[in-house]
Amino acid sequence: MRNRYQLILVCLSLLVVTSVGHAKELDMKKEPAFKKALKWRDGRSEVGVLTGVTTNDAYFRNHFFLLSFNQHVSNWLSFGAKLGYSLPVQTNLAQNIESEIAKRYKSQSDSQKFYSLRATHIGAIGEAFMQIAPISGKTMLLGSSVVAFDFHFSIGVALMQSLWNNASGADSGDQTFEAELLVAPALGAGLRMFLASNLALNVDLIDYFSKMHTHADEQGVIQPASWRHNIAVTLGFSVLFPGRIGHE
Repeated sequence: MRNRYQLILVCLSLLVVTSVGHAKELDMKKEPAFKKALKWRDGRSEVGVLTGVTTNDAYFRNHFFLLSFNQHVSNWLSFGAKLGYSLPVQTNLAQNIESEIAKRYKSQSDSQKFYSLRATHIGAIGEAFMQIAPISGKTMLLGSSVVAFDFHFSIGVALMQSLWNNASGADSGDQTFEAELLVAPALGAGLRMFLASNLALNVDLIDYFSKMHTHADEQGVIQPASWRHNIAVTLGFSVLFPGRIGHE
């Protein structure tokens, strides 16, 4: 009798396993095993507002305010442009130099008790670039929301206006402090996070590499131009349209 009950239990177990497996097979026929991937960028236009600051300046930090446009021709390739202006903020080093020289003038009973360091900063800037996004996916934001993202790289060329600080005056002896228009190769990398189907947060690191004058000495002699990295960190928001996202 016990063997008979054991045989019945084994048969029922096999029936349950077979039924569950068959049900799963039917469910997989109704729904595909892999969902189609979303094309967050393909064929869409992107308009953004950015702000940023250069990080490696000796005398003036450049605070950028930029408008950007990006046309995505595929899900990984786009072409775009930026246009904006930069405002200078004097660094601690520049303030210390001015303070020390002013103290020396005062101790020597020099009539010139105020000294303004003559140095350059970036003014207007425009850039044309190509952007490649080889890495994309999804991640958790603040542990609660799933957001799409991409890592991208950019290469381009920028036109930058190099200006002398206003307090330095226009001329000093035979030296004329004139604005210059510089051509600068631009290399960058960044992260784009989609907060909604048509809204993105952008964080980028960009290097504008250019040959430029940086400062004049105490006598007002402009020092020779040299190649320098103008490394900027930018943060901004962008709107993408059309609002509908494509599928692969």
